[in-house]
Amino acid sequence: MIRLMTKSDIPSAMLLKESEGWNQTEIDWVTIQQIEPGGCLVFERAGTVVGTVTTVCYGKHLGWIGMMLVDAEYRRQGIGAALIEAALEYLDRREVSIAKLDATDVGRLLYDKFGFVDECTVERWIRPSGDVQEEQKPDDGKDTIGNWDQHLDQEAFGLDRSRILDCLLANPGVRLFRTSNAQAFLRPGSKFQQLGPFVARDTHAAGVVLDKILSHSCACTIAWDLFPDCLTAVQLSREKGFAPRRRLTRMAKKMRSDSSESFLGDQAMQFGIAAFEFG
Repeated sequence: MIRLMTKSDIPSAMLLKESEGWNQTEIDWVTIQQIEPGGCLVFERAGTVVGTVTTVCYGKHLGWIGMMLVDAEYRRQGIGAALIEAALEYLDRREVSIAKLDATDVGRLLYDKFGFVDECTVERWIRPSGDVQEEQKPDDGKDTIGNWDQHLDQEAFGLDRSRILDCLLANPGVRLFRTSNAQAFLRPGSKFQQLGPFVARDTHAAGVVLDKILSHSCACTIAWDLFPDCLTAVQLSREKGFAPRRRLTRMAKKMRSDSSESFLGDQAMQFGIAAFEFG
């Protein structure tokens, strides 16, 4: 059966995501539940959680689907389809115009059946940890002075996502790095540090922020999820030692007859997405 996810389900959810090698932490699951408590679901069979899905609403403009996981032993039994259908029903009740998600090659086959269409490609780039003997930048907190620039973020993303980003920034270990024209989060993960969201008005400003991040975290492996069509982000990532590791397809589904399928925001300013579960 499908039911709302509770805090007690998080250990089971962590086992599912670990089996796929994903990077989320327990705090990430808690955060998604806090943001959208009515839109986080599990599929339970014989008292065991064997599937999950989460949703996040950006007002009535956009509904995001993430954390679609099904235990390998229970696949091809309609569980994934039931979870996606339940997520779409929730987003429909929230009256969102468009539903989106970042799909793996396997998941893409399922989402096609529900009317999702390809929108663009998203890639994960990885920078391995550097020499741990390298001198670290003193952790004096200066990079986190000031708040996330909501105007800059909305200019890039196209929608107000302050509710989501405020929740992320409040989590332990999350750092904000910024200049006047660029800003980025660096967040803890179970396998590596996660860079994103990362927005900038120009490549120079993006480079300044990235240098701050790498100086602060030179001994950490960092993942950066970006649009390969944003050539300035690709060039910058290569220059700084990142290499492509994984590719997903961003897909969209019109939820209303009058909704637009155009890409939201300015992709050239989106140097990195927030996460596959947030867009």
